[in-house]
Amino acid sequence: MVMRIKVLLVEDDRALREALADTLLLAGHDFRAVSCAEEALQAVAAEPFSLVISDVNMPGMDGHQLLALLRTRQPQLPVLLMTAHG
Repeated sequence: MVMRIKVLLVEDDRALREALADTLLLAGHDFRAVSCAEEALQAVAAEPFSLVISDVNMPGMDGHQLLALLRTRQPQLPVLLMTAHG
């Protein structure tokens, strides 16, 4: 039995965001998907999450900057940064 968690997914690429959201859905997790770090900060301020999965390379505020801000606001919140090289 898989533990169900609430995940915030942060990905600026729409196709990848939808694919990752499908994966989270198939795994049975609750999630919210947003397209930028600014939306992620608003989401975290509005509701609790068990995990944040974020792209590293995003326009504007990148994943490293988002991580730094989340660490000051919710230091115990686990954050997974993703990067792809292709």
